[in-house]
Amino acid sequence: MAAHKGSSLSNIFLLLTLNLLIKPFWLLGIDRNVQLAIGLESYGLYAALYNLSFWPLVLLDPGIHTYINTTVARHTHLLTKFNAGLLPFKLAISIAYFILGMLLGWIIGYRDAALHILSLILVNQVLISFVLYFRASLAGLHQFRTDSYLSVIDRAIAIIICGSLLMSFAGGHFRIEYYLYGQMIAYFLTVIVAAGLVFRETVVFRMRWNPAFLRIILRKSLPFALLGILMTLYTRTDAIMIDRLLPESIANLETGRYASAYRLLDAVNIIAYLFATILLPVYARLIERRQSPGSVSSAMARLLGVPAWILVLICFFFARPIMSLMYGAESDNYLATLFGSLMITFLSFCIIYIYGSLLTANRSVSFLNWTSGLGFVANILLNLYFIPRYHAMGGVISTLITQFSVSLLQMYRAHTIFELKVPLRAWARAIMFGAISIALFFSGSVYLQWDWYYILGLVSVLSLIFAVALRMLTYGQIKVIFNSQETEI
Repeated sequence: MAAHKGSSLSNIFLLLTLNLLIKPFWLLGIDRNVQLAIGLESYGLYAALYNLSFWPLVLLDPGIHTYINTTVARHTHLLTKFNAGLLPFKLAISIAYFILGMLLGWIIGYRDAALHILSLILVNQVLISFVLYFRASLAGLHQFRTDSYLSVIDRAIAIIICGSLLMSFAGGHFRIEYYLYGQMIAYFLTVIVAAGLVFRETVVFRMRWNPAFLRIILRKSLPFALLGILMTLYTRTDAIMIDRLLPESIANLETGRYASAYRLLDAVNIIAYLFATILLPVYARLIERRQSPGSVSSAMARLLGVPAWILVLICFFFARPIMSLMYGAESDNYLATLFGSLMITFLSFCIIYIYGSLLTANRSVSFLNWTSGLGFVANILLNLYFIPRYHAMGGVISTLITQFSVSLLQMYRAHTIFELKVPLRAWARAIMFGAISIALFFSGSVYLQWDWYYILGLVSVLSLIFAVALRMLTYGQIKVIFNSQETEI
């Protein structure tokens, strides 16, 4: 079977282009308007329940997505065997996940309407999990172009459905359930498309329950499952703890504010995560061939790091007008401070996507589990201290401390294992670029009297020019590196 040819760089650009066309429209045209339609407090409840749905996620994916991705990248002939043995298991654990999720919601104290909303969220998570399951197979086959299109199909369909619902209920009475039903239809259709694409690449098979095969797979994949659940827990606990730790009179409001501040971070994280989905099988293939991943990780650090840094500066220095643009009357200085501070953590996510993916491909799962477990415990303890004192800002402080601690530990470990060297001149260029861009954004936001979006555009373009001048971004070099990863299977 043949993977789609083309450099990893061109696949990344395709992936980003498609997602930049779809995700911002979903964020600003649909998700934001849903919040405005139902109100900050109602959206806060939804946000808490949505984050709760991630807690039992280890049942929904006990590491098999990552295991399939990395293993199929090495041994493509195993795809048919995996599907035959894992699909019935996937159906069984999906049912178990739904039951456990509902039980957790009831134990925590949610009742009636809240449990109904939670049930819809859990069904959507099951459907998303099946999409990711099939996408893992395609990524393992290095069919990145196909995977790129699949990454936006669900959102594109959901935009049409949910947008129509929002317009139908423009006069009021829009309910969060309509939003969830619209997504459910979109995810279901995407599952059908993704399954068809994967089955097209496999020999005809019959699904069968094979306990011996499952034991082997689970024994190898469970370390990945523990990693996934620990990473999820320490990044998805804040909203739930804000909702549960604060007095009932302000809990939903503060959770809604935190969710509002988190929305853009969530959106750009989805786009950055797409890099990891491409990097993981590329890293796995390099390690299998005993080739150094240093050139790829270095190029990706530049390709992802420079735009991420500029984006963080945009959100920090222009937080107030951005929040006003998104939420109008619901925006205030407090929300802007939450947003600007929270967006700094995007840098730590990028570090994890680059170096955590490298460690995952190397099967350094025990270290990743250790750091993620440390992050989870630290996040809980920090939230217990900061949230009662600083409310939603307490969750932001906890996230900043936790994320950067975990990301820097993983970066250090990756550099140690693979003996990745960063020349002194590269550090000097990075520091110089960081200092110049901060000076540009500070000067522009303080001293220029133009409309804010003109200032934002000017200082962003100037920062990119300096990045190119300092050779932080070198297209020719990156293109050569990624073209070297062309593969035919």
